[in-house]
Amino acid sequence: MSNRPQAPELGLMTREGAVRAADIYQRLREAAPVSWSPTFMGWLIMGHAEVTSAFRHPQLSSERVDATLEPQLRRAAPGTTDHLLRFTRRFITMKDGTAHATTRRWASRGFGPQRLASWRPVVERTTHDLLDAVAARGELDVVKDFADPLPGRVITALFGVATADQPMFHECSERIAAFFGGALHQMEAAAPRANAAIARLDAYFRGRLAQERHQPGEDLLGLWIAGHEGAELDEEDVVAQCIATLVGGNITTTDQLAIGARVFLEHPEQLRLLREQPELARPAAEELVRFEGSVPFMHRIVKEDFEFGGKPFKKGQTAFLGITSGNHDPRVFEAPERFDILRKPGPNLGYGTGRHTCLGIHLARLELEVALQTLFQRLPGLRLDERRPPRVKFNLLTRGLESLMVRF
Repeated sequence: MSNRPQAPELGLMTREGAVRAADIYQRLREAAPVSWSPTFMGWLIMGHAEVTSAFRHPQLSSERVDATLEPQLRRAAPGTTDHLLRFTRRFITMKDGTAHATTRRWASRGFGPQRLASWRPVVERTTHDLLDAVAARGELDVVKDFADPLPGRVITALFGVATADQPMFHECSERIAAFFGGALHQMEAAAPRANAAIARLDAYFRGRLAQERHQPGEDLLGLWIAGHEGAELDEEDVVAQCIATLVGGNITTTDQLAIGARVFLEHPEQLRLLREQPELARPAAEELVRFEGSVPFMHRIVKEDFEFGGKPFKKGQTAFLGITSGNHDPRVFEAPERFDILRKPGPNLGYGTGRHTCLGIHLARLELEVALQTLFQRLPGLRLDERRPPRVKFNLLTRGLESLMVRF
């Protein structure tokens, strides 16, 4: 029996490791900010400066479909991954260079400051509606009753989706997110479900596009239709970004809301500050993403051989950018393991950086700010239910909670 110690990154794929991930990140970061992981067959980039540089490096590509997804899905049954691969190639998150810049300029039309101001009432109304439904119960599952439905209702409202269609959107986005959030080398089982979900959303959005060309609306879809021809994007590009926005604006925010509620309840002194000073809601949302983000890693593909962090990166290899680890780098953040909503703002990597900064960053911040502040104001006696501890969701690329039971 070997006495050789296990690679510390193995812990990131266990429930226990998901709980103590910050300790594992620290061990990896201190051992080497850039290191090869036999566990994940890729490079782990763990320091703040190194992650920042990796996000901006021209040889680390976001065009991951042909390099990672397509080879892993070759064994799938014919016709079960066609939509998945075709549309994923067009996602803004899977593009580089001119193609990415063109799509981003067009898509940004729907995420400017004026548009964001008009969205706040939607977020506020949705938050209050969800809390109205549970206010008399004395307990709730923050995930099921609050964090899970809220982002989906907001994003579908911004797309002008009818209430009757919202359950379909939620189911489809969960199936797609389950595929992308799963273990990178065990995607085959989730692929057909994600493929069917994308096919269903494709049919829906093409129908909406046909309607809105004759009678344009003022929702997000209407804005994008008005601008796509000048941006030299075809109908499939528009549909692809609708699907990418639906998924990206749903699951990651759900996870961050659930994590945020748990973190505040575990730090009562910070919760007291937030309740006493509501103006801290915005910096509090930023500190939550720094302290425990719902996207701990993003990955990139090496385009050509080059040296990074003193290590020989080879064409076709995968690099995992440790976002949460970088956000806990003591070279950048003082006492990084302390949750502190009074912390001086720093270069938070939680939404990415450079040309691939999250397109929906302002909407995500708004949802966190409004939802958590309202939750704690309306339910002042909120506390964790010690009889039913939180259940953690874990894989390398995403973090969240399956359940967070609270009483009030």
